[in-house]
Amino acid sequence: MQEAPLTVSSPPSHPREQLLAGMIEVASASGYAGASVARVIERAGTSRRTFYSHFSGREECFVEAYRSVVARALEATVDVVRKVPSKEQPRAILATLLEGVASDPPAARLALFEVYAAPPAVRAQHERLVWQLEAELERCLRCGWPEGEAPQLPVRALRAAIEDVVSNRLLREEAEALPSLADDLFAWVEAYRPPPRTEPLHQGRWDRMAESFPLHFKVSEPAEGLLPRGRSALPPELAASERRARIIGATIRATAAKGYSAVTVADIAAAARVTKAAFYSQFGSKQEAFLAAQRRGLEESLAAAAAAFYGESEWLDRVWAGLRALLRYLAENPEAAVLGVREVHAAGEEAIRLQHDIRNAFTLFLEGGHRQRINIGKPLPSISPEALAGANHGLIRRQILSRGAEGTPGLLPQLVYVTVTPFVGHEEAMAFIVEKVEAGSRGAREAASAWPGRASPGRTGLAVDPG
Repeated sequence: MQEAPLTVSSPPSHPREQLLAGMIEVASASGYAGASVARVIERAGTSRRTFYSHFSGREECFVEAYRSVVARALEATVDVVRKVPSKEQPRAILATLLEGVASDPPAARLALFEVYAAPPAVRAQHERLVWQLEAELERCLRCGWPEGEAPQLPVRALRAAIEDVVSNRLLREEAEALPSLADDLFAWVEAYRPPPRTEPLHQGRWDRMAESFPLHFKVSEPAEGLLPRGRSALPPELAASERRARIIGATIRATAAKGYSAVTVADIAAAARVTKAAFYSQFGSKQEAFLAAQRRGLEESLAAAAAAFYGESEWLDRVWAGLRALLRYLAENPEAAVLGVREVHAAGEEAIRLQHDIRNAFTLFLEGGHRQRINIGKPLPSISPEALAGANHGLIRRQILSRGAEGTPGLLPQLVYVTVTPFVGHEEAMAFIVEKVEAGSRGAREAASAWPGRASPGRTGLAVDPG
């Protein structure tokens, strides 16, 4: 399917517009899987012949509906730039985006939920359009403040934070409350303002650090244990528990390989080496097995982060250790990581809600940060923990989808900066990160010298420019 340039002019013919509106309403209510051509035609009040005179099929119609939503959002931001003085643009654009969601929740659901449940070709177009939106946000972050004092919040983190705050309100059917959050979100962004005349930390500098920072380690995946053939010597309760664990593991592997929409119960049962009857003795459906697999991955990652976090005494060290353990878990369990970020939306709203609930559990690790904030001045807005959780999840998600889970440890400096800066300020956050990175580099050099023939420090990826 040839991709047309994204424009906000030349409105489509009336029937085409009706069909796009019908796709938005049907997909937001029933998901991409439920947005059949027949249902879109019925909602739009047109004929099948009319539909196919404008679109080759459901996928093209969905893509064009999605592009129309993004185009309207970009047009609204361009309008703000034309009419509002530069120093007022950042807050005005943020308020305009939130007002747009509040006025049209179905369009927002399509752009924030259903696009992730669509086929890979649709998601690829989404990623390209996201680059346009991020470029506009990056520009906005550089205006509205005196030179050298613009917030240093990475633009991808900002977009992900806004997306997460909006998604939470859509899930709770509270979209009408979004415009009232503009001031709090803007105050959170301002918490990343550095001292005067600070060199900007553009997204590209974080990307270069991520590419050079990853901690390399060899992972040996444990083999799944199989129950003995014939009558099991294990007690029935233990045998059932082992079988359930195998099915969950198989669900993770099969879903990561084929995608939620394509994988079947037969695929999962074959991967687990059990019968379909054995599968249904543990789970009532594919979705139920997916939710169990999703819950296991989320709980294991939280447990790994918590163990490392509470192993340190100082809050900054705790954040570094906790995030490092989380990223290492994702790198060691790439299939679980893919399931947790790529397939959640295809599995339905219950999976999306579970993802948000567990993600928000990580905000418990921020309690020590609020005590640090006392040294800075006014308290952070109450939206801050939610925005932080969304920002970090968005950065991790982008890494997994674009470069794979194995490279997630490279995000550590950026995630730590996003997490601690609102509490301790830009200077202390950067000083702490530089110290940690340099300490890791020294450790890599010492390890390399102790093991002749090993890769040089430069190839371990720990020798970085912390800039």
